Amino acid sequence: RMAKYNALVRSTNAIENLGLITAVAVDKTGTLTKNQLEIADAWTPSQDINLGQVSYLALGDENVLEPFDKAIKKFAEKDFSSALSLVKKYPFNQQQRASGALWDHGGKKTIYIKGAPEHLLNLCRLSGDDTDGAENQLRSLVAKGFRVIALASADIDSVPENLQNLQGLPWKLLGLLAFADELRPESKPAI
Repeated sequence: RMAKYNALVRSTNAIENLGLITAVAVDKTGTLTKNQLEIADAWTPSQDINLGQVSYLALGDENVLEPFDKAIKKFAEKDFSSALSLVKKYPFNQQQRASGALWDHGGKKTIYIKGAPEHLLNLCRLSGDDTDGAENQLRSLVAKGFRVIALASADIDSVPENLQNLQGLPWKLLGLLAFADELRPESKPAI
């Protein structure tokens, strides 16, 4: 039967063992998918928040190499007050599971970060209902197979050296971004 599918078989044991397989695990990134992340969905706790704008502010600048940052750059909006100036960009911090940027708006400093939703949700001061709403949205997006990051901001007085001590700041949850990597058209027949 395998010969009909042009399969070369050196050992009949291999075919017998193949018949016992019930699940096949494959690496989908770039093999089954196009390896081009895009933002497929977004959620914000308030209609007053422009996720396109705040995602640009969390990105920090346009010199990006990471797939997540490229997708954010594509999604982000740069149309905002020119009175904003970038003070400092913070690279990804493994311990805090976040990266971000500090912006100055006429003497008022705001730090915008993007990172692991479970970590950023813990940093933000949310009421019980707001926490439940954000966690429900996160579960919903993850259940659809999306990779999700959160966005948050905090007004600060000083310029932190790094993202080590984030706990004491008044963080505000800005939203969730859901990323998808589209399947290649030839993936379905291959599987």
